[in-house]
Amino acid sequence: IGPKRQVIENVVVGNPEAPDLTIERVTVDIAYSFGAPTLSAAVLQRPKLFATYTNGQASLGALDPLVFGESEAPSGLPAIDVTIKRGGALLETDFGDVGFSLAGSGPLDDGFNGAIGVVAPSLGSKDCQALGSTAYGQVSTAGGAIQLATPLKVKALECGGVNEASAIIAHALALGSAISKLTGDIGVKTDAIAYGDVQAATLSGTTKLSAQSDLIVVDHDLSLGTVTSAYAALGSLRVDGALRSADGFSQTSWDGTVDGGDVHLAGGPIKALAEVRAASEGTFLSPLLAKIERNLAPATRSASLK
Repeated sequence: IGPKRQVIENVVVGNPEAPDLTIERVTVDIAYSFGAPTLSAAVLQRPKLFATYTNGQASLGALDPLVFGESEAPSGLPAIDVTIKRGGALLETDFGDVGFSLAGSGPLDDGFNGAIGVVAPSLGSKDCQALGSTAYGQVSTAGGAIQLATPLKVKALECGGVNEASAIIAHALALGSAISKLTGDIGVKTDAIAYGDVQAATLSGTTKLSAQSDLIVVDHDLSLGTVTSAYAALGSLRVDGALRSADGFSQTSWDGTVDGGDVHLAGGPIKALAEVRAASEGTFLSPLLAKIERNLAPATRSASLK
């Protein structure tokens, strides 16, 4: 301990019985120049943050005035060299609890590099749930922006009748320096996915995400492999387009194209036609219906959908 370095142990912020932040050990370096001393570096040993997100409102408890309060300082990450050792956080939300782990070092605003982990056993609502979600990857900062490269794995998804066995979502996200714009490239790959009687062996593709203020744009190019239903089977189905949403999803639109290959219609139309032809045997309709049946059968195999 000295004029240029301070060490504080067993830091507790908030109610000691249910703290909002605990830190086992804090070491801070103080820089002196013209004017007031400034914090130049900090080492946080085992910091644990507890936060909530309920009714659309985020809260860090006793830290709210410091984080969300009005300030004349410019928004964004501070230019402080920080080392985080075995950090963690728990976010309690209306949709489920999410746990975080973080370790890394470097200037917070430009040059921080670390490893991040995210675990959410059950996330969603009564009608839509993601089970066993985990993400482990890298977090860094550059030019005031936060960059994430963390593949997300989901063991199962049950959402509005859609069921998928497992998914890997590889994404690279960037949160702007003003913490108001989110952009990213997201790759999707899943095992079997189903919606009612419609099933697909795989779902894969890419999406580009842009979110700023109250506008969200998702450009996507997704492909379903081996799609089956009671009416038809498709070797592949591609959905290419863009989803735009504004005003809290109150204004949402989609524009795109749907292409299907190797389409096989179910046997219902052919079977029904054969039954009518058999019933008309011996009449002038029988040869006509037989000809229609012969020409329709190939059309139900290996067709295309646009």
